[in-house]
Amino acid sequence: MNLRITISALSLGLLAAWGGLWAAPSAAEEPGGEELFKEHCATCHGPDGGGGIGLPLHLEDFLRIADREYLMETMRHGRPGRVMPGFEHILSKEERGRIADFIQGWREGPQAELPEVGEGDPARGADLFARHCADCHGPQGRGGTQPREAPGHITGEEQVVPPALNNSGFLAAASDRFIKATMLRGREGTPMTPFGEAEELSDQQMDDLVAFIRGWGEGVDPLAEPVIEVRSDMPMDELIPMLKMSINSHNFVFIRQQTLYEDLPPEGEEAESPVHILHFCSFGLLDKALEVDERVGTFLPCQITVYREGGQTVMSAINPKALSPLFHKPELELFCSLVSEQYLKIMQEASF
Repeated sequence: MNLRITISALSLGLLAAWGGLWAAPSAAEEPGGEELFKEHCATCHGPDGGGGIGLPLHLEDFLRIADREYLMETMRHGRPGRVMPGFEHILSKEERGRIADFIQGWREGPQAELPEVGEGDPARGADLFARHCADCHGPQGRGGTQPREAPGHITGEEQVVPPALNNSGFLAAASDRFIKATMLRGREGTPMTPFGEAEELSDQQMDDLVAFIRGWGEGVDPLAEPVIEVRSDMPMDELIPMLKMSINSHNFVFIRQQTLYEDLPPEGEEAESPVHILHFCSFGLLDKALEVDERVGTFLPCQITVYREGGQTVMSAINPKALSPLFHKPELELFCSLVSEQYLKIMQEASF
């Protein structure tokens, strides 16, 4: 009897041990904010947040006003058309929160109370922006020219690229109070000076500027049309390599480039106005979409057409988001919207 009891107890112990090996990972085993930052953020922002190809985050003036929600929304939306991608489909909300907590851990002082924002006049704000902001942020607020390669750890003000304000990702993450607080405090260690000091701008003028900047978020949705189109002044032979790089950077596989001509040129002459079609694919996304509805294959693999028109290089693609209602399957809309967003980001990044 004692032998049987001993064997039974041993068997239960072994089963418990094996069960522990196959159990789901505990919360303690999940990657922390520092580990996630190193994996997803440090390449651009630097291992200690000092910056590089991305903006520096380890700045006290920034950390005092950038709350957890702002950081999480920035990771969620990214900065379409700039270097920073959106991480909504890469990092879970909980993971974005752990990264935000890690970044906020750099803050040396308390979180600042953000200023109240009153009613502003966008027309007056437009004039103020042209005089005080456009030299750095661009006349249309689309930011400074971004480096194609990381310059290394940022050590001087001249290496900080002025961010885009006329950007859907920024406008989705930044509150009016955050924008005004940035004007008041500036960013010590960067070219952004505090406009609140020495009364360079009055409180009302800053409210006017906020109203003008916020107005950029009320434009036409670029993904509402059946065709997504981005134009660039860059020559076609320079734009296409940048487009291929952008495709790869968004985790798509470039398949091939197809060149078409409107007319065959006479022998010995070069063809005019070639049209280039770039074929690429995300096979994981393709499999998931086809599981929902095989008909989605009618506009796959992904294609971007490049041609010259009116002295500019045009990139265009069919908009899957606009086509998704034709399938009458709400679950397919997520995939179509995701691909449309990637199309736009790929083309915008290639054109900068």
